[in-house]
Amino acid sequence: MAASAPPQPPPPLSPSSQPPPKPSSIPHEPSLDSVPDDVALGVAALLGPGDLCSLESCSRFWRGLCSTDCLWAVLSVRRWPSVGTLSPQSLVGRPWPSLGSPAPRSLVDEGEGSSSDSASADRTPSFAFRPPAQGWKSFYISCHQEMAARVTKVIKFVKQCTQNDSLEVGDYLKALAALHTLDLGYDDVKFFLLTVKHSVLLNLIGLHYMIFYLRIPVVANAESLIWWVEGWIAISRAQDIKVIRALRSSDVSGRQVCVKWFKLGRWFYGFRLPDESLYRRISLMEFATSDKEVRNILNRGAIHEVLRVQIIPVIPGTS
Repeated sequence: MAASAPPQPPPPLSPSSQPPPKPSSIPHEPSLDSVPDDVALGVAALLGPGDLCSLESCSRFWRGLCSTDCLWAVLSVRRWPSVGTLSPQSLVGRPWPSLGSPAPRSLVDEGEGSSSDSASADRTPSFAFRPPAQGWKSFYISCHQEMAARVTKVIKFVKQCTQNDSLEVGDYLKALAALHTLDLGYDDVKFFLLTVKHSVLLNLIGLHYMIFYLRIPVVANAESLIWWVEGWIAISRAQDIKVIRALRSSDVSGRQVCVKWFKLGRWFYGFRLPDESLYRRISLMEFATSDKEVRNILNRGAIHEVLRVQIIPVIPGTS
């Protein structure tokens, strides 16, 4: 019986007949660097300086985009409006513009400023001049550092004047006047004074500066009320709640102070009544929104019938 032939191996597959490769089990995930430039620039334009620096550290793409002059130019003019009024010749090569000159504002005697004043303080003017010699980002950083150094001097002055955990109203007003010469803006007060690392006295000085010197309103205006089907709806503009938003975002709205003032006794039918010693314990939120009497007392100081005014921080947990 003849032996059977061994089985032949199958012929190799042609390239056209090879099975298709298996699809990858890992789906493709788009990278942050694949975002279109116009979309990425629009997102970056919505951020503040701190968030912009954080986004810059994500990748090389974002580092280049977040360092763009147009972004930091807008941040600079928005924070220091006087930058937008400088000419190209005066701006180029100057590490610090004329922000230290006193602002042409008059102090408020009995109340807060109007919304038109705050609108002018927060304007973002258009500009068509060349950027500073060191670039807008470096310009912003140098301005921030210079402003921090100047505000630090005022902070040290307040700490030196605080005797037995109380501050006299004369020193309080001197600190406000010193801040006024620096031409601080809304963001400067938030960065340097309305922080939990400082005492409530410094928080109060920053809040007072916002209301009386920057003239930022603290309540909605009457004309911002409209009639709707369901009733009255308060439509307050963004700047009407800037003070409240600053207090809440910095976690200092609940901090309290005790304001004491001594008044001469009034004359009543030829008799002089005894002198009065009054005090009020309020939070920073109450100072900003409801207690106008204390605001005016601190803004005027020890004049006329008021002999002395003291500001004492309230330690949490004490009655």
